[in-house]
Amino acid sequence: MRTADLGRCATAAVFMTILLGACGSSGGSSNNSSSASTGSGGATPAAASTTAAAAGTATTSSSAPAGVAKPGTGLSVGQTATVGYTPLTSSGNGKLRTLKVTVASIRTGSTADLKGVDLSGAPKGAVPMYATVTVTNLGPQSIDVDGTSDAIQGIDKGGNQQDPVSFIGDFPPCNQNSSTTPVAAGASFHTCLTYLVAGGITKVAWTGTDDYMTSPVTWSAGG
Repeated sequence: MRTADLGRCATAAVFMTILLGACGSSGGSSNNSSSASTGSGGATPAAASTTAAAAGTATTSSSAPAGVAKPGTGLSVGQTATVGYTPLTSSGNGKLRTLKVTVASIRTGSTADLKGVDLSGAPKGAVPMYATVTVTNLGPQSIDVDGTSDAIQGIDKGGNQQDPVSFIGDFPPCNQNSSTTPVAAGASFHTCLTYLVAGGITKVAWTGTDDYMTSPVTWSAGG
């Protein structure tokens, strides 16, 4: 049976295979990332409605280096943002990197996708939602897939940040990239992230620095 970890902010009163992520403004550059999934990244289509938009570029901030998206920038699915990233893992050294992040799609799955997955303690009636994402490392130093993916949060209907689910074992509807190989400057990785939240998510957010944690760059169907 596959099991899943739903984020860093567990409900302490519940002993469960899944940790329920309802972290508010938890951010994504934490060193307490979700358990890594197995799979090579990229989504396998499930019974879902897919949202996509024309490619584009984020606006820049006058207080940040030229070309870096301003905190609070809102984008449409399919657009690319150039963002800062400060890993807080021991290997990240807390040094700023610059990335290009593209949320290619946000789609709604079905409860049938979760057949055979241990969902003890999961939100009642929650339907999985999937985001396919491409990250390109512009440097100057390498990044890790797990920590970077953890900075890509879902935003629920209440405006709270929600961690992606990490499955132990393959999850064909949306296999998350679980590579442990560092991503060098100039290289990219693709992944699919699953969010299992009551009421679903309305946006996907980049939270990879302190400023973005407070006011993330977001992607939604309508921008």
